[in-house]
Amino acid sequence: MTGGNITINAGGDGIKSNNTEDTSKGYVSIEGGKLDITAGQDGIQGETNTLIKTGDIKISSGGGSANSSSDKNNQEWGNWGGRPDQIPKGPNEQTTTIENTDISEESTSAKGIKAGVNITIDGGTIDIDSSDDSIHSNDSLVINSGTINLSSGDDGIHSDSTLEINGGNINVTKSYEGIESEVITINDGKIHVVASDDGMNAAGGNDSSSTNGRPGQNNFASDSNGAINIKGGYIVVDADGDGIDSNGNIEMTDGVVIVNGPTNGGNGALDYDGNFNISGGTLITAGSLGMVQTPSDSSSQNSLNISVSQQDANSIIHVEDESGNNVLTFAPSKTYQSVVVSSPEIKSNSTYKVYVGGSSTGTQSDGLYSGGTYSKGTEIGSTTVSSSITSITQDGISSGGSIGMPRGGRGVNKGNMQSAPQSNVRNENTQQGNIEGEIQ
Repeated sequence: MTGGNITINAGGDGIKSNNTEDTSKGYVSIEGGKLDITAGQDGIQGETNTLIKTGDIKISSGGGSANSSSDKNNQEWGNWGGRPDQIPKGPNEQTTTIENTDISEESTSAKGIKAGVNITIDGGTIDIDSSDDSIHSNDSLVINSGTINLSSGDDGIHSDSTLEINGGNINVTKSYEGIESEVITINDGKIHVVASDDGMNAAGGNDSSSTNGRPGQNNFASDSNGAINIKGGYIVVDADGDGIDSNGNIEMTDGVVIVNGPTNGGNGALDYDGNFNISGGTLITAGSLGMVQTPSDSSSQNSLNISVSQQDANSIIHVEDESGNNVLTFAPSKTYQSVVVSSPEIKSNSTYKVYVGGSSTGTQSDGLYSGGTYSKGTEIGSTTVSSSITSITQDGISSGGSIGMPRGGRGVNKGNMQSAPQSNVRNENTQQGNIEGEIQ
């Protein structure tokens, strides 16, 4: 497609190109024009590749995002540890077993844009409201540019193997998991993600459809090959689960990352199983105390791990050096007890003070203030940086988390669960991961 104005209303797929015998075929290429697709199943599906150079594309698939993740039955799956061929009838009833049912059969897919091998987006304006993944590749996915707005009942952007973002303005306004792939590399771009589970997730496996039972239904289990590489860009995450989660390593060399993480103690703004080495850029995470992780102590850039009494949403946390120069003035969008900040401005052998509350006359964007004057709130402590990870803890508060260390899997850190009831903790290796593996 190189031009034109096309409106499609389909009970099945909106645009579909399929050829399983000739690898040079089975692709969709959009190089211009205007598309408005309403589809009962996939909006655009290429058996091999889906390529978007430019254009104005609007897609609604499967009834939109309201048709999946907000469903009450989907939420119940997340708290159920039974076999996939058993359906819980209710809190006081016995489990019902389904006989002679093939649950491995692939269900109907209702993704926005889908490809079996690769998706490449070089530009254009894309608006997707999907009950399943908004953008989904079974192998690789590359976004080079474009304005992309996504509302998903499952993943916002998903690729089974590799996902690379080199630019563009990406806004995931609703998702179960925002950005997901085994390996995620972000070189540039402006990215905002809202997720009811993990904001960014690096794991291994392949993704199934959400339309046959619950959002997030995929075979992504713990995989040490999972990796998140942040080399630039501006990334803002709002997650009810883990903010940034890697089943392997995280590496950050540049860019800005802001995480408004979970308010429950069973998840963390950061979650990694290997190492998180940071050597550049600015990292700011805010969330609960129960499962706090900081960058690894092998990092070449210093970090502050700050623990405070619970603060209201939009209440400022302020860090300044011994001369009163601003290092951080930030107002998280949720209640918080933990803030982790890493910046080139945090120097070894320098002293830093932390305040909560107060006000600023500066300009605020995504909770981060620049310029202006800070009117001091309550000082909660000060410290001199003597190592790559330095903690500042308010009197009467227990410092939370695995400081500069992996959690040793995605299970429970029992030593730091004072604020999290056991019933709220997800052991994703032993419960969710195993269930998903059987359902594929």
